[in-house]
Amino acid sequence: MTDSIYDEYGAVWRPDGRALAYLHNEDAAVSLRRVFTVSHADHAVSDIPGMHASPDIGPDSDTTVFVFSSPSRPWDVFMTRERASEARAITRSLPATIDPATLVEPSYVRYPGADGDDVPALLFLPYAEALRGEKIPPAIINIHGGPAAQHHREWNVATQVFVNAGFVVLEPNPRGSTGYGKKWREANRRDWGGKDLEDVARGAAWLGDQKLADPSRIGVYGQSYGGYLTLMSLALRPDRFAAGVSIVGIVSLKTLADTTRGDLRDVLFREFGDPVKDAELYRERSPLTHASRIRSPLLILQGENDPRVPRSEAEQVVKALRDGGKVHEYHAYPGEGHGFRVTENRIDSLRRALEWFDRHLRGERA
Repeated sequence: MTDSIYDEYGAVWRPDGRALAYLHNEDAAVSLRRVFTVSHADHAVSDIPGMHASPDIGPDSDTTVFVFSSPSRPWDVFMTRERASEARAITRSLPATIDPATLVEPSYVRYPGADGDDVPALLFLPYAEALRGEKIPPAIINIHGGPAAQHHREWNVATQVFVNAGFVVLEPNPRGSTGYGKKWREANRRDWGGKDLEDVARGAAWLGDQKLADPSRIGVYGQSYGGYLTLMSLALRPDRFAAGVSIVGIVSLKTLADTTRGDLRDVLFREFGDPVKDAELYRERSPLTHASRIRSPLLILQGENDPRVPRSEAEQVVKALRDGGKVHEYHAYPGEGHGFRVTENRIDSLRRALEWFDRHLRGERA
């Protein structure tokens, strides 16, 4: 459709067939663009910095609607017309009790990762009022799930909670992430917990080198694959991370292949090969294999009814931590699956994570 090296998707035709709208993913922001079929003229329908999604064009061929989010704005519905100077919001999701001025917009950065490759990331720096007098604050690295996903410039409650509590937050897009072409997306195939982990660990080192965060007080946080990489980071790079929170994280690739849904089993076959023929790779790239090496405090949160990463995954690493006398806490949420949907549980999980990092990166008790 275009000559862009970036990911482009979500195309929808104008009813009169004269143009189509599509999404353009560049540097963690997704803009909404329009290209005309005859002239091939290509321009932005909306390029507000953030994440555009789900575009649709009305029957008049003039009205375009879409949903939009940014780090300081939850998802809202927007509408624009072909000759309008800007799109306008037709919903407002941010509660009136939240002051938009307290929400932090990130900087887009790149830092040197494994093999000298640049790792793209979003960097959130706390406002002075949140720093609690600390000249060099602690930090949290927030790892996305997937791994075929990425951190966008979009609303992330956990990140805003952490940065408003005075933590620097780094959201890296290590190898294996989408949004940067096929080569980067497939760069961690058969290498989970390898160079993707090194990309994350070097992000922690970069924060220290740049004097953005105290290198002795960096935590790691993630869900699903992000939880997996959190566990591997604590086990294999204990020099970099002082605490961690793993949410519905993968613990044993072998037992996951035996117990998960068929679609995720297919992902494991694609990423690692056959669990029988490639049993050693499955074993070596499993956090459970290296659990005895974890020495930093670890909080594990799990849904009791998770169909993708069953509760038995979390319980395996909890047993290993308990047997090894490691500092840890474990909480399973009844009725929850792969991620938490009940509002009270989402609030509770964030409260637990924040208290965990306050306790182990700042020495504060709840």
